Amino acid sequence: MITSLHFTTSDYYYYDNNAEQQQEEQELGEVCLSYRAVDEAIEEAMRTLRYSRPADIDSLEPQPESIGQTAEVIQLTTRLLARRFRLSHDEILNGLPLVDMSRTSFWRHCPAHVKPMQCRVQRYRTLTGHCNNLENPSWGAANTAFVRYLPPVYSDGSLANSFRKHKN
Repeated sequence: MITSLHFTTSDYYYYDNNAEQQQEEQELGEVCLSYRAVDEAIEEAMRTLRYSRPADIDSLEPQPESIGQTAEVIQLTTRLLARRFRLSHDEILNGLPLVDMSRTSFWRHCPAHVKPMQCRVQRYRTLTGHCNNLENPSWGAANTAFVRYLPPVYSDGSLANSFRKHKN
């Protein structure tokens, strides 16, 4: 059973959880991120933000405030993991999205409009844009993010706002 996501500077792959192997990799400067570590960061973020699950999060059209509250938890979780495991910008940008959120404690808090859904052919398209593409139901749907194919580049040379480098 896959229990950890292993990062190296050149690739990302899954392997079975093994404490001795994890210790060796940490000594070599590599990072092993377990689902338990992700869950711990999620729980800490929820406590810090005093998060309570929005009532409309299971709707295909949740309120922006509900999406925002949920996104803040994920953003803080990312910061906590980045700090705890000393993740590079590349590992944050390309590695963390590989974490299967359906295997974490956060899955029940994920908005319904970004979870997999069953679609069927209908005469008319939906108002939300869901299921307009039967193979990829959320593509082009309202309130869904676009996939970045290139890392963000800002005019001041900084990384994404949440990962700007600050002097301590």
